[in-house]
Amino acid sequence: MKRKNSRKKKGFTLVELIAVIAILGILAAIVVPKVSNYTAAANNAKLLANAKTIAQAVELYNTEQDNAANPITEQTSIDEIKTKLMPSSGTKYLSSWPNDLGGWQDYGDIIDYIQTADQNNSSQSNGGN
Repeated sequence: MKRKNSRKKKGFTLVELIAVIAILGILAAIVVPKVSNYTAAANNAKLLANAKTIAQAVELYNTEQDNAANPITEQTSIDEIKTKLMPSSGTKYLSSWPNDLGGWQDYGDIIDYIQTADQNNSSQSNGGN
């Protein structure tokens, strides 16, 4: 008389589980750096947009002030720029102040950031030449 094996195999073997974990690890190693690159690119795009918004408001301010005694120059600090572009009364050149300013100290830093970003963008669009 044959004995029936009452133990049926259920689940996965250790080798199968290790193989699946290894494959998932390889996929994660490929995907994670790409996602972090996208995050860095998004942050750079946000900083550039903030810089250009402030630069446009400064141009408008300096144009409308028409050679005023106190124009915004490259040496003007960020706090002074904010005060001039968003006064408590009078013409406001910005409706809200950007939260992320990338550590800029003065208007010269903003101009430098825009120029550097524009140079990087143009060199990338030209194939790095």
